[in-house]
Amino acid sequence: MVNFTILAGGYTSFVASYLFNSDTSALTLLNQSPTGANPSWISLHPTNKSILYAVNEDTPGALQSFTIGHEGALTGPIGQISSDGNSPAFTTPL
Repeated sequence: MVNFTILAGGYTSFVASYLFNSDTSALTLLNQSPTGANPSWISLHPTNKSILYAVNEDTPGALQSFTIGHEGALTGPIGQISSDGNSPAFTTPL
């Protein structure tokens, strides 16, 4: 059996954490971590997988960073910056 923690953003005000059990194909909600509005795109840091970035796809738009803790719960934002444009729909760390 392998369990996977899945993080999902969307057009809400939180990032949800799910547990996927590969034996039973069950998906269970673990928690919902508050973020800014519409964290529609989330991305992990390329070398530190305990850092998550999320865009706030709204006006005025922002990019936030969080730390990922136990069961995928987020702490933060630990940083936030304006996207200098409305409704950013994508981000990727370099």
